Amino acid sequence: MWSVPMESTMREKIGLWVRGIGNGAVKDVRTDTRYIAIDVISRHLWGESAEFKTLEHDGDLQLLQDIVNSQNVYLPSWLIHFPKLSEFLERTIAYVGRNPMADIRDHAQVAFQKFKAAAPRTEKIQTVGEKLWTQHISNGGDMTDYQIAAELSDLFLAGLDTTADTLSYVFWMLSKPEHAAIQGKLRLEVQGLRYEDDIPFLADTDKLPFLDSVLKETLQMFPIKAGSQPRLPPQGKATVIYGLEIPPGTVCEMQALSVNRDPEVFDNPDEFNPERWMILRDSAKFKEMNRQLWSFSSGQRMCIGQ
Repeated sequence: MWSVPMESTMREKIGLWVRGIGNGAVKDVRTDTRYIAIDVISRHLWGESAEFKTLEHDGDLQLLQDIVNSQNVYLPSWLIHFPKLSEFLERTIAYVGRNPMADIRDHAQVAFQKFKAAAPRTEKIQTVGEKLWTQHISNGGDMTDYQIAAELSDLFLAGLDTTADTLSYVFWMLSKPEHAAIQGKLRLEVQGLRYEDDIPFLADTDKLPFLDSVLKETLQMFPIKAGSQPRLPPQGKATVIYGLEIPPGTVCEMQALSVNRDPEVFDNPDEFNPERWMILRDSAKFKEMNRQLWSFSSGQRMCIGQ
């Protein structure tokens, strides 16, 4: 279910993008979907007080380049297996370059101060920031400025590239000549929606079965985080999974790409075929595929951008 503020924001931002396309114009879909995601998510988190307007203002585009398109130093992902070394490098990385996460954290603090200065109201909550503000220490809660800013920063990052990358893959797969029939079927389904100012009512899009199938198939073939997702079993005693005993402290990893393309679950898993999802949702096959779809991981550590 779409909230009224979210639907209004989505219609506004998508409308800006659609009206900016023009007749016969060539658009960089990868870049544009990122701008849409940033503008929508920042409004949803902070409201108008600290939102990005990358679709409208060059100044926000430059700020975005400085924050999330940084050319500075990223720590390699394998360092997660060496927490003490990772902590040491995090403290000393300034010698070789600024960790981009520091830029993001700094922006989160600035954005929160703008949000706080706008005197957040709690009687009519319309943003995630306002929801968290009800738990601020000044309102009898136990969250500090830094904790709220950190939560909003995490949500901002979680919804940024996940949204943009998935939409980019959707456009790419639909644009291929061999997928013209898929694009045509989706076009017919979307044309049946109610429109206002050339934008459909977003709540109705949740009811489109073929659109949902296209999205599921895209996530199945191109998961948000295709690489290893390490997990650590609890201390104290061995964990048994499917008869396999895993000693405490053992780092276990699974790859979403491998899980999503298991041929025992997905027929011809390397083939883009949204029709595989157009079956009864209470069927055993649908439930098996849906359970196996691991694009966002699962459990308590699953991606909060889902």
